[in-house]
Amino acid sequence: MKASASNPPKTIKLGHRIGLSIVAIIFCVGHASSQVPKQQSPEAELLALHQGDRRAHFAHDVDALLATAPPEFISVRDGNVRSQSKDELRKRFTEYFGGAEFTSWDDLEPPIVHISPDGRMGWMIVRVKIAINRSDSTGKRTTENVVMAWMSAYEKHDGKWQHMANATTVEP
Repeated sequence: MKASASNPPKTIKLGHRIGLSIVAIIFCVGHASSQVPKQQSPEAELLALHQGDRRAHFAHDVDALLATAPPEFISVRDGNVRSQSKDELRKRFTEYFGGAEFTSWDDLEPPIVHISPDGRMGWMIVRVKIAINRSDSTGKRTTENVVMAWMSAYEKHDGKWQHMANATTVEP
């Protein structure tokens, strides 16, 4: 059988179909990969936790603040080292948020983040200006302005970061 414009050889039809199939596969794979959320870098994950802590302070959201806390949290401050359970942290932050209105909880410089080579540990150093309006039991309002810097240590457990320890300083 002789090929003509209306009846091309079968090899051309087959080649054309294979070409179209390859193009369709490439398009579908490319489109599907654009629909998959991109995984954040570990540094970006820790920075997102820091921003979540900021939001939790403004919202007085103790649960959000403790979402990454381990069963025992280590705190270093004012020359003391304390180990606190999640329940003790909950009580501490509930009291801290009582009567407080945060007007500032802002980074004074970009946080410094480091992740271990195996990606299972990380730390972050931040310097933050915090302004709080407080009301005491008589209704008297006071304003506190403080600059704090701290280093937080994190470990990754089952794909999620836990805030294991914190060492805090307060600018005099």
